[in-house]
Amino acid sequence: MVDINALLGKSVELLRFKAAEKNQHIELTLLRQPDEILASREKIWRVLSNLITNAIKFSPRGATIQVGIADRQKEVEIFVKDNGIGVPEKLQEEIFNMFTEAKRPGTAGEKSFGLGLSISKQIVENHSGRIWVESKPGEGSVFYVSLPKPAAGKPNPVKTQHTNALTT
Repeated sequence: MVDINALLGKSVELLRFKAAEKNQHIELTLLRQPDEILASREKIWRVLSNLITNAIKFSPRGATIQVGIADRQKEVEIFVKDNGIGVPEKLQEEIFNMFTEAKRPGTAGEKSFGLGLSISKQIVENHSGRIWVESKPGEGSVFYVSLPKPAAGKPNPVKTQHTNALTT
């Protein structure tokens, strides 16, 4: 079981220095009541880290990035919102594909390898969750991750090939 507030808070704290390099600020909104999900702490941290790093990469100097979590009864919904370059509608599904041609350089010339969102999608789906983006070019993007909460008395299944993948 992973405290999702603590994991999201730690992810943001570890990346604030990277945002500061571009004079950016990260605003964090957590759940009023901490909640737990059955998840691989390391793998979900990787997803969160990738989304926040991308928001930093694709936002201009001085931007504010919003990171938060909402309780949706049977799931928790995490969001990372930037006011960066945005993703054209025709590329919004393609950006989750491995080695996509949709990769673009960051606002300070940072390189993109086209792997992070594909790996994030695999991790989220292996946790019985969903990942998606809402975006408009020039107005920024909001990436969402929805992860199920365990039913009362029942842990949610995490699809994995290795039983040790659930180690926290």
